[in-house]
Amino acid sequence: MGGTGSFAAVRRPISRNLTEYVRVNKNYLSCLLPLTACVIWTCAAWAQDSMIEFGANSSHLAFDGKCSDPRFVYKSPEDGGNIATEVLAMFQDAADCKEAFKSESVELRRPEDILGARFEIGDDDSDLAGNEVCNDPRFVADPRHPKAVVPKPEAREHDKSDCFDDHLARLVWPRDQDSGPTKGIAFGDDSGQWDEDSECDDPRFWGVDVADTYEDGNVLKDATDCRNAVRKGTAHLVSTEFLRKKNLLTDDQELGDDSGEWAFDGECDDPRFKGVGVAATVAAGNALESDATDCGRALLDGMAEIRTIEIFEVGDDAGAWAGNDVCNDPRFVTDPRRPVTDEAIAIAKAKAKGHDAGDCINDYLARLVWPTDQDPGPTQGIAFGDDSGKWAFDGECDDPRFWGGGVADTAEAGNVLKDANDCRDAVRKGSAHLVSTKFLEERLRDVLPKDQKLGDDSSEWAFDGECDDPRFDGVGVADTVLVGDILKDATDCGRALLDGRARVRTITILEIGDDAGEWAGNGVCNDPRFVTDPRRPLTDEAIANANGHDAGDCFNDYLARLVWPTDQNPGPTRDIAFGDDSGDGAFDGDCDDPRFAGEGVAETAEAGNVLNDATDCRDAVRKGSARLESSEFLQDRLGEGLPEGMDLGDDSGEWAFDGECDDPRFKGEGVADTVAAGNALKDATDCGRALLFGSAEIIRPLDQ
Repeated sequence: MGGTGSFAAVRRPISRNLTEYVRVNKNYLSCLLPLTACVIWTCAAWAQDSMIEFGANSSHLAFDGKCSDPRFVYKSPEDGGNIATEVLAMFQDAADCKEAFKSESVELRRPEDILGARFEIGDDDSDLAGNEVCNDPRFVADPRHPKAVVPKPEAREHDKSDCFDDHLARLVWPRDQDSGPTKGIAFGDDSGQWDEDSECDDPRFWGVDVADTYEDGNVLKDATDCRNAVRKGTAHLVSTEFLRKKNLLTDDQELGDDSGEWAFDGECDDPRFKGVGVAATVAAGNALESDATDCGRALLDGMAEIRTIEIFEVGDDAGAWAGNDVCNDPRFVTDPRRPVTDEAIAIAKAKAKGHDAGDCINDYLARLVWPTDQDPGPTQGIAFGDDSGKWAFDGECDDPRFWGGGVADTAEAGNVLKDANDCRDAVRKGSAHLVSTKFLEERLRDVLPKDQKLGDDSSEWAFDGECDDPRFDGVGVADTVLVGDILKDATDCGRALLDGRARVRTITILEIGDDAGEWAGNGVCNDPRFVTDPRRPLTDEAIANANGHDAGDCFNDYLARLVWPTDQNPGPTRDIAFGDDSGDGAFDGDCDDPRFAGEGVAETAEAGNVLNDATDCRDAVRKGSARLESSEFLQDRLGEGLPEGMDLGDDSGEWAFDGECDDPRFKGEGVADTVAAGNALKDATDCGRALLFGSAEIIRPLDQ
């Protein structure tokens, strides 16, 4: 692989899952730890249980007759066995520990109880003391909580309280200070199930004397066995340094830490690796540099290898944009589901090409960017990915980014960029084409309105075979589409347009006009010929002189199904927004929209059909067999029947148009059995109708 970029440049945020354990109990520890010279170690006042905060009894081990709070230690094995090490019982086993303390079978732990008499913890004579982080370089963090230790040379032997606090919580451990192979290694204690069985059961180690059973629960819990094995040379700590000695990592490559969700599960979950020891599914960035031990052991066992870019020489870091954490080399493209992860700099493509190695390698290893094929011919410029998919090498392209006779009918999202060889072969044969945005927009030039773009594939539902962009309708469009998916499902929608299963939604009921109005471009539809979806009552503001002069805002909100044009024809349909015919009951001769009432309205009219049965409802209104019962209509109709100042509200409630009144200001047969305070003023149509029919009455007349 060309260039200098490698693991060393990869740096991603690491979560610390248990770091705040002691911190949240700082009010308890404040009575134990600040007076370190007297109170913690020797002060006779500790013998008084009134000086100790025992906490609560919320541990699952509470009331079992044994003190499980790790702040205490049993004076003899006969009293309680090994040192209590149940971290989650800290301050949570009060009754058991108080009783044990009174009977003098336990005492507060001291550094020598857990660190060993030969380990001098030191003092707090450091500017770093008290910052709630262990900075003494003689300690290392539990590999699952790597930020618990930030080594600083000046804090050596001078950060006593911070390091002891975190050691009590099993977040940090002292290194072995003996000379020889064990020096610098934290072995933990012997609190594990298999301690002292002459076999090292801690999965941080590798070697002939390390047990085959591989469990997270044994991390740092088999100190004696592992220390002996390391001394004999039959066990080795799996670390970056050890793998470099084995020539399995280069000097600039790092394993990372074990802070990932799947650390110590026996499978490598870092996307920088491949092989039989690597999990079948690894999320981009999810375990990057965060599954060190699993991946290190897989490398040592020959079950994993480092992923490299083999398609071309990646180059060097001589470019002006090298090191900015963004891949700027135009020979790479992003995963289409993450469209903003790279920036191929247009003005200086030639300069960035081959000169942003570190950034591009890092993002490639995280599966964020992919190299494109540089061979002349039909494959040039296409990123095919790798062959990690379930159906790789079956002679059929299973990547849903492609379209054509050589593409499987069952191509699905999980195979994006995972069937490289099959898809490359199909493209070479001409039986598959990359359905890129450019490809689609060229072929849909006569279908898409001028300047309308398909967007990208960053939607949650991208590549599922259905168009989820609300700017389109048709049989290839999902039944439920969300405003947030506008411009985010390009491939699915483009393919549906190509296949004739989708069409662009347009306003045909009126001439939308221009953007010459004073309010044009304010992001709100102000044209009074539009009304909002009644379930989203605050999406427009009608202003008289914006009529026909707010085209852009109104069209955008229409495409997002937020506003709808009203019928401008003279007669009974005028000023009514009927919506479209996307409902299941469209064209069946019955109006299925529950905003309407009358003989021409189906008995099964329900909320899902609001604005979804335009033709049937328009015909019924023209015939006089249906009328729009809007909240405004009902407010006027009820008129003097409402207390002065009472407003029915709107239809923005979760249960609007379900045929039951859900507003807690009403009671009666037409009111739901359970109504929530938050639904006040949010179920106008259902409650107004219930009042009209006499199935509801007002119990709270004012809008409070």
